[in-house]
Amino acid sequence: VDSGRGYYVPNAGAAMPNSCGFGFYCPLTVNVDRTGCSNSLTTNAHYTDGNSKSVPCAWSCDPGYEMVGSQCLPPAPTTCLAGRYINDRTCSVCPTGSFCPGGPGAPRTPCVAGTYCPTSGLSTPEDSGQGFYVVSNMATNRADCGIGNFCPLQKNVIPQTCTTKPTNSSYLDLRAVSAQCAFGCNSGYELVNGACLPPAVTSC
Repeated sequence: VDSGRGYYVPNAGAAMPNSCGFGFYCPLTVNVDRTGCSNSLTTNAHYTDGNSKSVPCAWSCDPGYEMVGSQCLPPAPTTCLAGRYINDRTCSVCPTGSFCPGGPGAPRTPCVAGTYCPTSGLSTPEDSGQGFYVVSNMATNRADCGIGNFCPLQKNVIPQTCTTKPTNSSYLDLRAVSAQCAFGCNSGYELVNGACLPPAVTSC
């Protein structure tokens, strides 16, 4: 009796043929030996037919993995911890300029003007804070409001101009938070009833 395809009989007088075995194939009706499958397996995969008759030999991904192209990869996550986002089938640390709240879908969200994201792994953006402003999206730092300006909000996008100061004076505060910005009289002048005037003459 012939061994049959998918089986082999290595020794004469055998009562039963042997299964070709996983990772081998036996293509003939009379096989005295088996041949190794020529299609090499990807990582995390196994041959599935112990009686292969031809190549390529049938194979499948191991439990807990799924076919993606010609690879066996872990299932893509559907949720991530706070500070991480779904990136190419894994949970990656949120980069600077963005925040990642985590949870279902695990999105990555760019910081918007008025906020900034200075470090990686943030789950919420940082507000500019009073006295500072952030004019662009995806910012990683904030700027001082600047001399002659004020930034009154927790989320400032554009500095506002301070109210009029007296003649012969200069603004003092880089981080003013109200329209009445701090000022000081210029050298050679002194404050008199809200005005910067030359010193009073003491002798003639």
